[in-house]
Amino acid sequence: MKRTPLTHRLAMMILAASSSSASAQSTAGPERQNLLGWAEGAFTIRTPSPPRTEAHVVALDGQPATTTIGVPKNAPLPHEFVIELPASTTFTSFAVPEIGEFGPAKGRHVKTVEIAGSSESAESGFSPLAGFEIQIEKKAPQEFPVHSPRPVRWLKVRFLDRFTPQTSPADPVLFSELMGYGAQEQKQPPEKGFNGVWTLRRGYEVSRNLIELRQDESGQVTGCQVLGGQLSKISGSVEDGIVRWISTSVQGGRNVSVPSIARITSEGELHGVSSFHGGLQTFSGIPAPQGATTPCSEAPESENAVSAALQAGLAAVLYGIHFDVDSDVLRPDAAPALEQILEALEMNPSIAVIIEGHTDSDGSDTHNLDLSRRRAAAVVRWLAGRKVDAARLEASGKGESTPIADNASAVGRAMNRRVEVRPR
Repeated sequence: MKRTPLTHRLAMMILAASSSSASAQSTAGPERQNLLGWAEGAFTIRTPSPPRTEAHVVALDGQPATTTIGVPKNAPLPHEFVIELPASTTFTSFAVPEIGEFGPAKGRHVKTVEIAGSSESAESGFSPLAGFEIQIEKKAPQEFPVHSPRPVRWLKVRFLDRFTPQTSPADPVLFSELMGYGAQEQKQPPEKGFNGVWTLRRGYEVSRNLIELRQDESGQVTGCQVLGGQLSKISGSVEDGIVRWISTSVQGGRNVSVPSIARITSEGELHGVSSFHGGLQTFSGIPAPQGATTPCSEAPESENAVSAALQAGLAAVLYGIHFDVDSDVLRPDAAPALEQILEALEMNPSIAVIIEGHTDSDGSDTHNLDLSRRRAAAVVRWLAGRKVDAARLEASGKGESTPIADNASAVGRAMNRRVEVRPR
């Protein structure tokens, strides 16, 4: 799939990690999980104030081959920021991808990085974790060990210098991707669930844009987003402490659906990333003042998003139908989303539906197409087993053929793994 440019709006985020000594080990193996990235729930919560441009640093997008984007202009080095991880994490090594030095990037890439970690808070308890120099002439990924691994929840990252000195504050500093490997405790959902109203920020300025989320006991999430005066309805689900949702609005007479992934930080802020036209845009919000509402605030709690979509002749996108890895076996935690489809069909007995399975691009086209067909068929069997007329149900596997986000990133692949229910 063709890679799309990465744009950043609202609150911009970054992550980096590394280790000691200037010597690099063997590159990180693809079988290991990279614990640093938006898809894993890692977001920057402290950046220089005020930010000078939208483009901070790209290190969390999960696209190692993405062209580097700079530290803000007029923000001279050293450049420091703080990242919150979704759970206590013990890193054993960190890696950087192959660094391309060409065109305007030549000499402007970060050279020296220092990392400190804390298990106390975003403000205190930091002590050195790692420090390293990137070897720009090394045409291969580089990995650095952590010599004294310990559990941390927050990382303080400092970019000290670049390969050629800055000629002026307006001379940008560039960076690419940092990966981290080790062990992480299980992510937990926020204590009060994904419930509340958040005021979105543009940089450090609080805007009038709002997001409201409501989570029920089964882990299903509904709500509203008001962005630039445009109202979108939200429907999604919580998995592993992270919420994935689809926001749907009518724009120019057509239905527009935007996938998002988000997490609530320890400070109660909502941080996430959305896919717009294949590109990724980060966002963040602070808890709205008490009494703030959206058009969804008075909506009935029992609203069935699948039923509403079918009645409007639209497809409903569901993230809550979970399967075992590389399997068509439904997991127990898929029950709430399946029950939502069942209820929608019972509420609309005259509507026949197509159940579509969608995968990301990992694996071959043939394998993904077969897997998506089998998963769609598993949903149909579940519904038929609960006395839904089989004549109303059709299974269809789309594989990786119709992505709603860029498969080049981990967060995009997470958005693409979904089930759709559309009227036939």
